[in-house]
Amino acid sequence: MAWRHLRRLGYTLLRKNYSLEHVGEIDIIARDGGTLCFIEVKTRQIQQGHRPAEAINAAKRKRIAKCAKYFLKKNSLEHVAFRYDIVEVELGKFFWQHQITLIAHAFSGSK
Repeated sequence: MAWRHLRRLGYTLLRKNYSLEHVGEIDIIARDGGTLCFIEVKTRQIQQGHRPAEAINAAKRKRIAKCAKYFLKKNSLEHVAFRYDIVEVELGKFFWQHQITLIAHAFSGSK
């Protein structure tokens, strides 16, 4: 669902489930125009007062940034503009009751 939503927004998929042993994983790596996007997808049941993005704590952001840094270096992309996005997928009681929200520039990280 998250990828279909991003595709409708014009993103181009590069990788899904990119993992770095002993560090972590990036759910989606895609391009939004000329910007490389490292995207974390969080799926939760719809709950009052709790957003799926709240589950991405400082330690998780650090692991994502470390994986992104490795990906950039391995692919000689250190010069490319990039950002970290989050896609929230909130599921209702029935399948058609879902809500997908893109949070672009969701957090910062360093190269």
